Parts: sequence; C-alpha cells; structure tokens
Amino acid sequence: MTPYEMNKIADLAARKVVEMLKSEQLLAEDRTLSAKEAAEVLRCSVKTVYNLVSLGEIPYRKSGRRLVFSRQSLMQYLHR
Repeated sequence: MTPYEMNKIADLAARKVVEMLKSEQLLAEDRTLSAKEAAEVLRCSVKTVYNLVSLGEIPYRKSGRRLVFSRQSLMQYLHR
C-alpha cells in the first residue's frame, strides 16, 4: 500500500469519526432536562424556570409530577 493510499484511508476514517461524534452530540442535545438543569441552560434560577412555565414562555412536559424540558426547545427559546 502506498503512502497516498494510506493517507486516503486515514482521511476517510477521520471523517467517519467526526460524523459519529456530531450525531452523538445532536442526540445528547435533545435529552430531557429537570427544572434545575433547565435553569442552568437558561442561566437563571429554578424559580424563574417555574415562572416562565406558568407564563407559557417555555415549552415543557409532565412526567408524573415532575416537569421536564427539551434541551433543544430551550435553546430555540434562547435564540428567538
């Protein structure tokens, strides 16, 4: 195998690794968050998170008695 062919294979492998890391990052970004974690994303207090929920400002779901938030939805809220 020539050095050129080896470089070509290494380049293809590196591109695959980058693609895999990006897809894992996207999946991790859309995980559900607790109110405390949502407050960290929004850089506010937990009380502010609950106030934003009561005003209908941020999207949430209920899981039993807990409120859960989509990280992706919170990021969209921040960037609007």
